[in-house]
Amino acid sequence: MHYIEKRKNNNFNFKGRLAQIKTGEGKSLIIAMLSLANALMGNFVDIITSTHYLAERDQIQLKKFYEEFGECSSNIIKNNPSKSDYNGIIIYGTNTDFEFSLLREGIYKRKNIYDIPLKSNDNILIERSYDVGIVDECDNLFLDTGRNSARVSHPAKFSFNWMYPLIYKYFCENENNLKIKELKNILLKYENGKYKNEIKKIKDDKLKELLNSSKIAKQKRLNLDYVIGFDEETSQKKIKIVSLDTGRIQHGSRWTNGIHELIEVKEGIEPETESNIIGSISHPTYFENYNILFGLTGTIGDEIERKEIKQVYKIKCYDIPRNFKELLINENIEIYENKKEKFNRIFEIIKDNNNKKNKAQPILIILENIKETIEFGEKLKKNNFDFFILNDIQKESEDYILNNMGHVGNILIATNAAGRGTDIIIDDNSKKNGGLYVIIGFFPKNSRIEFQAIGRAGRQGNPGKAKIIVSKDEEFIYYNYHFIQQLKLIENNEIKAYYLFRKYNVEDISKIRIDFCKKERIYFYNLKKYFLFKEFIITLFENNLLKFYYDYIDFNLENNINFEYYTNFTLMQIDNIWSEFYSDFTKERGNRKYINGGKNNCFINFLQKLENDWSDCLKEIYDNKDKIKINTDLIIKSIKNLQLIILQKDESEKERNDLDNCGIFKNIIANVKLPELLK
Repeated sequence: MHYIEKRKNNNFNFKGRLAQIKTGEGKSLIIAMLSLANALMGNFVDIITSTHYLAERDQIQLKKFYEEFGECSSNIIKNNPSKSDYNGIIIYGTNTDFEFSLLREGIYKRKNIYDIPLKSNDNILIERSYDVGIVDECDNLFLDTGRNSARVSHPAKFSFNWMYPLIYKYFCENENNLKIKELKNILLKYENGKYKNEIKKIKDDKLKELLNSSKIAKQKRLNLDYVIGFDEETSQKKIKIVSLDTGRIQHGSRWTNGIHELIEVKEGIEPETESNIIGSISHPTYFENYNILFGLTGTIGDEIERKEIKQVYKIKCYDIPRNFKELLINENIEIYENKKEKFNRIFEIIKDNNNKKNKAQPILIILENIKETIEFGEKLKKNNFDFFILNDIQKESEDYILNNMGHVGNILIATNAAGRGTDIIIDDNSKKNGGLYVIIGFFPKNSRIEFQAIGRAGRQGNPGKAKIIVSKDEEFIYYNYHFIQQLKLIENNEIKAYYLFRKYNVEDISKIRIDFCKKERIYFYNLKKYFLFKEFIITLFENNLLKFYYDYIDFNLENNINFEYYTNFTLMQIDNIWSEFYSDFTKERGNRKYINGGKNNCFINFLQKLENDWSDCLKEIYDNKDKIKINTDLIIKSIKNLQLIILQKDESEKERNDLDNCGIFKNIIANVKLPELLK
């Protein structure tokens, strides 16, 4: 708490602390006490974790604890949280839950994120500020998924979902001899030229992009990169992306550039309607919003990753000593030629353990992906073994599995979903038999994945055992086999070569993430400009003087379009133009066309596009050129004024102060003079 006060008084040049607390030593309880203390000091507190399961579990378990001190908590894990879901002073959710909340609030101005802080004496709702963020399993969010983004879609002006089956079919039939002209002719002739005019507007580069997306879609693998789920709302099948880092389904996420739609075609599912991206934010950029940021994890990682966290997130790392003596037995790693041999070895361990009858240990087998959990499950079924499975597509609830798994001789096959944040309850008989036996059936890509998985066993001073069993045909080893062999010659030890290669790989990925973060800051900076621009436009339309101008024009020129309709139409068209622009902007995350020329360059380009496109938009509701010119001038003059403000403003000033100033609105409207409009 002393640290927090120092931070508030700007006595520290970093914004938080990250603690490594060994797995099973009470992170959830520490987070609860830390969040309560901050809430009692009058702060809003967001508790961010890696999965919906953990967010819901901890919020429900700790709700009464918070209430004992007069604090309320809630979670925002639903697809579209309601206003009441934000009522908690302490809110639980995943990173994407909070990111989507920020994006929707900025784009649509719903005013959902409002509450009454404890320090308030006047009982007035205020916008929820980013006071304190507490990140559970922070290494996963800071590093493993650091390049992931939350993206809000917006209906595209033109829908091309009719094209996807034709493009994917053409790609599969002509994979080694692709010709844009030939594809274009197929599209032009489709249904007797029904979409002829639309196809003529599509550039060759767009078709090349979709053919490349077809290649990627074909390469994506069922039960590895994605699963086929079921949408309860629409009663239809749905493609769901699987995170290779966590083994969890990334609910609500879609691949861009037509990849997701083409996978839907590949799997016989009708592609969803085409959409643009109206807003996005990456995990690192989101965390920058918090005044104070705390992180807790069982595994911070290697030194290079600790340096990255300090550089990107401006928080310092430290280690908390173990509370319990470690009784975990780490067995030697075993390497086999292929997956079949590896599975046979794991099965042999299970069979030997099962022969011990009442002396058997519960066994957790963590495999690399959903497909392998299904394959190994089939192997156990054929040999009449009962088992649990946890791979995010299983029928039983996760709580049921974890609460029943820890009995003598039980078997759990899982993806990395069970390798992080899960607490398998071990009964007394199992403890006497040696505790949980964890087998990792793949070579972990970094030390954090390895130690998180091993950390499911031997928790809180209990006995346990862990072993890694790998095969040379695993992707991480197979595609890097040449480099690993070179290191093996140097080290004269195959296992050491694996770990040394992993270290170099971690360093390379760290550099990529740091570069990514620099670019993402610029993208979100410009998106915030759009948030403020929307506020500017809304405030402009709420101004009585503007309504007076519009009513005067309506009376003199018989517009027959009321002001409310014109307002809604304008806001909708601005969203359409921005989403089209922003989609193009984010298509290639390193788009130099927008990055060069300074932070404001992208947004200035958007205002210029809006200025150029506005007359065409108004043709949808007006048929008189004079009316179009008048209404164009009304918006265009506002945009021109805004461009001047942005270009001339000092970047050290707060954007909100620049755009929320009522005097600016009056100056803009004052420049829209009636005589000029009537010329």
